Amino acid sequence: YIAENEKLKMLVFTDPTCPYCQRLHRDIDRLNKAGISVYYMLYPRALVRGSEDKSAQAVISMMNTFWCSDTPQETMDRIYNHEYVEPSDQCFAKEQGRTDLPVQEHFLLGRIFNLAATPLTVLSDGRLLYGYGGFSKFMDRVGEI
Repeated sequence: YIAENEKLKMLVFTDPTCPYCQRLHRDIDRLNKAGISVYYMLYPRALVRGSEDKSAQAVISMMNTFWCSDTPQETMDRIYNHEYVEPSDQCFAKEQGRTDLPVQEHFLLGRIFNLAATPLTVLSDGRLLYGYGGFSKFMDRVGEI
């Protein structure tokens, strides 16, 4: 979600099943208008719980659907709006300059950041915003950027 007059970049470890990530997602328009671009890292919480059940696989499939979409931003918006998105049998990520199916890579990077809860936000100026509480405090000051 690229801001037209970018002043700051925000990398967010997110999981669409996380209610706090859903709240953060609703603020993207406001962030973009303030000059803040938002980049998502896919971090399925089901893997944190050590769950290898069907729910974990469903989350990974959902995230791969977003990542592989030829319209990833639109697809992620639909996922966050609780709409069903049909998984594709082909991946457009490489054509768009992204790696194929990075969920595991994003998850490992989150572990390096010692991510305990989603969302975790990393700002391009080096600040870390832990959880939605850290993000909401940042949002209180977003007009000052």
